[in-house]
Amino acid sequence: MRLSGYGLFALATGFVLSACSGSGSPGTANLPSAHGSAGSQSVSRHGAPSSRGNLAAAFAGGAILRHHQAIPDRTGHGSVYVSDYGANVLYGYAATGGSPTYIVSGGISGPQGLAATKTNVYVANTNDSQILVFTPPSTSPTSTISVSGEYPAGVAVGKRGAQIWVSNICSVPSCTAGNLEEYSSSGTLLQTVTCSDLYRYYFVGVDKKGDVAVDGEDESGIPHVDLVRAGSSSCTPLTSIGLQFPGGVQFTTSGDLAVDDQLALTITTWTAPNFTSSSSTTTLGGGISDPVTFAFVKSDVPKGDKYLWTANAGSGDADEFAYPAGGSPILDVTGIIEPIGVAVQKPATT
Repeated sequence: MRLSGYGLFALATGFVLSACSGSGSPGTANLPSAHGSAGSQSVSRHGAPSSRGNLAAAFAGGAILRHHQAIPDRTGHGSVYVSDYGANVLYGYAATGGSPTYIVSGGISGPQGLAATKTNVYVANTNDSQILVFTPPSTSPTSTISVSGEYPAGVAVGKRGAQIWVSNICSVPSCTAGNLEEYSSSGTLLQTVTCSDLYRYYFVGVDKKGDVAVDGEDESGIPHVDLVRAGSSSCTPLTSIGLQFPGGVQFTTSGDLAVDDQLALTITTWTAPNFTSSSSTTTLGGGISDPVTFAFVKSDVPKGDKYLWTANAGSGDADEFAYPAGGSPILDVTGIIEPIGVAVQKPATT
């Protein structure tokens, strides 16, 4: 659902009243949209920029451009994938730059959150309530998980793809409270988790131990972040983490938790194991708008989390930043209508 826009929304009797997309009606799920698009499912605060043009323009664009910085060594950085919610397209790029090397333009409806292993790319296919699994260079899904909830916005994959976690904005088509679901690699539903302080579930991340973080909003529209420890089905609210509007959540290599604030244009890293204090705040500059999600470049050169990519729905681009320094982008991808999800895939040989 598009949680975008220039206004707030209210929840009432199991459906949503949008300040930007007109009044809701029972059985509908219309959340704020910058362009008044009723029923849009994008978890973006600003929606598709009106100056971005049409689908043909999106295919013609998408080149990675250099900024006024030295470009770091890209050895071992693999590929960057971006979901374009506005065009229903999944793009793939070499981290070294250039035009798209991979395009999926069919069978996708409202793609949002992304995740990647060394071989697969996982897409939250929001409007069809599916997780699509691709194995590039093939552009046909190798598997499809039809989720039990409705409107999945986020997807995260555990070590070697054994765990697939899905954050659903809603649980049924009439759009009552959402939930968090865990699936096996074969697509079997293993468990459904609900958190007492969440009504809408937006984005999810999982670390190498199997701990899971999820963010979203309560029924009053107040943002929250929760933790589900490995082997547990209970949520622990991370009350020290404050947000203006929830974006992506990702764990660092060392197990700290990085949380994106779409409105503040920041990614704040909270220190494990209790996540009660922050170690850094990465400010995203360069004129970007609405960084919905992000992904670390988990490369071997240099080792660790030294860079990250953001998908910026408001400015219609995806950008790479130094982490945790932030500042101006190092590289960017332009010509995207409404980028929501981003994932970085390490080369299979590293």
